[in-house]
Amino acid sequence: MNGECNSIKKYNTGYHLAINILSTLLLGSSNYIMQCLSAPTRAEIDKAHMKGIWLDIGIPSLKNLKLIGQKRLILWIFLGVSSWPLHLFYNSAVFATLHAHSYDIYTVRGDFLRVDALDKIPSEEWDSFGKFDMDELHRRAMNGSLARMSSAECIEEFAQPFQTRNDVVLLVLNAPPIESARPITIKHQLLSMPPTENLSGERCPAAVDNLSWLCDNINTDQCNTFCKTLLPELKANSTWAPFGESVDHCLVNRAEQQCTLQFSMPIMIIVIVMNACKMMIVGFVALNLKTTPVITLGDAIESFLTRPDIAERPSISRIDNEIPRLKTSRYTAVSVRRWTTCILVCLGATIFVGAWFIYAYSETRDVENAFKLGFGVTDPRTLIMGWGVPSYGTAGVIWNALMANLAQPFLSTVYFTYNSFMTAIVSATEWDGYARFRKGLRVSGIPRGAQRVTHFLQLPYRYSIPLMVFSTLLHWLISQSIFVVSVVTDPKNNSAGTDTENYDFITCGYSLTPMAVTFGLGFLFIVSAVIVGMSRLRSNIPICFNNSKLIANECHPDPFRENEAYRRLQWGPRRNEDGSIQYAFSSVPIDHSISGDVGHLESRSLKQRIRLPGFRSYASLRSEDITLQELER
Repeated sequence: MNGECNSIKKYNTGYHLAINILSTLLLGSSNYIMQCLSAPTRAEIDKAHMKGIWLDIGIPSLKNLKLIGQKRLILWIFLGVSSWPLHLFYNSAVFATLHAHSYDIYTVRGDFLRVDALDKIPSEEWDSFGKFDMDELHRRAMNGSLARMSSAECIEEFAQPFQTRNDVVLLVLNAPPIESARPITIKHQLLSMPPTENLSGERCPAAVDNLSWLCDNINTDQCNTFCKTLLPELKANSTWAPFGESVDHCLVNRAEQQCTLQFSMPIMIIVIVMNACKMMIVGFVALNLKTTPVITLGDAIESFLTRPDIAERPSISRIDNEIPRLKTSRYTAVSVRRWTTCILVCLGATIFVGAWFIYAYSETRDVENAFKLGFGVTDPRTLIMGWGVPSYGTAGVIWNALMANLAQPFLSTVYFTYNSFMTAIVSATEWDGYARFRKGLRVSGIPRGAQRVTHFLQLPYRYSIPLMVFSTLLHWLISQSIFVVSVVTDPKNNSAGTDTENYDFITCGYSLTPMAVTFGLGFLFIVSAVIVGMSRLRSNIPICFNNSKLIANECHPDPFRENEAYRRLQWGPRRNEDGSIQYAFSSVPIDHSISGDVGHLESRSLKQRIRLPGFRSYASLRSEDITLQELER
């Protein structure tokens, strides 16, 4: 797709937004399937409990991978591995191409703007002055079609690796007319990309920039010194004298800016193949996986009420008036390991983006205008040059796509980690609710009785949808922060008649504004995690930490009530037939007169917290702290 650069920018932004929406949907579906695959079956839970090992219920889990079936483990690995090429290449399947112009440099004296200026030049030489015949160039100078710039503005305009909107510059000299001299002299014809020639006509190495003519009056070693490094000194000089002659101002001919929106076939093939792999895995899981995993807390409670844990020890059951724990904040319901992982991953991704921002900021001369460019704009001022990455052919596309998308896997890891963290928080809230209300279990299978069907695994839509929208926004911002750019010199614009095919190259461009926004949103992610964790749980049900063993310890079926798992349940004190009081899930209304309202206990000091037989205080217990010896006491 070819067109004016502003129009191509809009299409490019729209395509990348669509790509990141699809990418986030793939990310969410992968997370869903991977959580289903890592969920244990009841047989695997029993096997683990007999070994003194607990498994995670209702949350994404790496721990469970050690004990699930081999077929599910292989599918989980393939699903995860197939995501990486998508993260690294998807956003670079579409990229913009800039069309660079070669440009002609002339020195002119004041008498060039006179009507009879061309009388001093033989008419047969008029067509030897580059892009325009001399009559056309003179006519444009006379009627004001050429843009006038001061010396400083001219230096800033042409101190770019290539030109996309200028193809002729007239350097108007601070010199009186000379009667015998021509009013115009062509000094140089430049391709606006390396390699270039120095002012002596010698071929310089490809790494040297082609801005040497700007610094002609302060730099003589054109092939060993970059003019870019001398620009501050150049601007500080009161006199600018390229080619040894002082310049008063410039007249510049504006060329039409052209851009192209390109699709990379190698990257599209990678994306299609990886998407096909994902679709096959999802189809196989949906049609051929016959296991019945315990996915949600409701699944686990139903399973343990229907068939009690065979590894349970009667001494763990609480009797009389023992109170499990006090009301506490949500952050105590999440393990230290999960908290630490979430914060460190978010912080690491934020630091990574911040490092890119610092590098880009340090490479940008015109910072103020660079911020004004907007999101994902391809501009000569914001291209990364000379960073050792291949710049040509398929290798250039692949390598630059990898560099441009290095942050995308970090953001995907942030999504998985934050999703897991929020799932643990919401799971604790759901578990806490069973001590406050009688309600049916939320199950992943076909609901029976008072059970409720689940349309999500553990993270409700009011959390999961904003999280996916936020993830889409971050992925899109990164795609607009650093991106693949192709630069092409149109052969018809090369006045020197040089074959320009070898001058085309591929690199990465950057935008400072989306980088800064992404950096700020990264810290917002961390702050929101802390705020969510500070809210308090409202009952004193023992925190289960999604631990299969601790869930089983709260499930004691009433031998006198059948199909209790299909009724509306509540956790609390229950009087047994022998007169003892037991805390457990029950379908009968909770009698708060037995030991007080379990949902609204008064807070107590640490010294007053009651310890359970054989366990440390539930107020400070973490699932990874539980040992086999403690479970068997």
